[in-house]
Amino acid sequence: MNKIKLVYDVVMKLKEKEKFAGKLVAEGLKEGKKVLDANVDFEKNFANGVFKSDVSIKVDCDKKKFKHESKTEMECGESSCGKSHKQMFEHIHKVHHYDKSNCCHGKGKLSKLAFGLNVLHNMKLEELSDDKIQLSLSLDSISKELCEGIHKEIVEKCQKKHANMFKNCDNLDKHNGDIELIVNDKKEIEKALLKIYGLKNNGKEDVVFAEFKGQVDLFE
Repeated sequence: MNKIKLVYDVVMKLKEKEKFAGKLVAEGLKEGKKVLDANVDFEKNFANGVFKSDVSIKVDCDKKKFKHESKTEMECGESSCGKSHKQMFEHIHKVHHYDKSNCCHGKGKLSKLAFGLNVLHNMKLEELSDDKIQLSLSLDSISKELCEGIHKEIVEKCQKKHANMFKNCDNLDKHNGDIELIVNDKKEIEKALLKIYGLKNNGKEDVVFAEFKGQVDLFE
């Protein structure tokens, strides 16, 4: 199967969607102990702008415990949705160009093109037995510059006041991870999995100090 054609079909199918509904399950581990447990049911209707969520989060780290449960229903107007989409792409933009290079002109555009081609080249495609397709990407297979940018972004987050519970995570040597998508025969994403590992070197080898796992199941 042609990988480029598949990615194109998946993107076009996403553009056609008028409604998203799914469930996010995530957990975080620090030195092998679970410190974060999160479950989020969500639904977004692009036709009327209504967003619904049912959130449950538990944190238990360094003798600090936190529990949050909430249900939300809100109407997101076109202007505010556009603003949030813009902020999302600005965030992606920041990670990709963490060196603050002028990415909007000249060599910057070529850099963005090279980044996209690099990701596509290193993405693996596997046809599963149930007419589904698995797309996967390991972060250590993409460019060194992007990996360093992701590492820097995570470290900066950990250094902020609200991330004090994850102290010692800001001096990790590097990060690694995997991304996996399951696509059905209609070219719809059914499942997305993300794993991020924070690594420290013990003098002999890199060992996992912190770990985050997230899975999103899409129903519509």
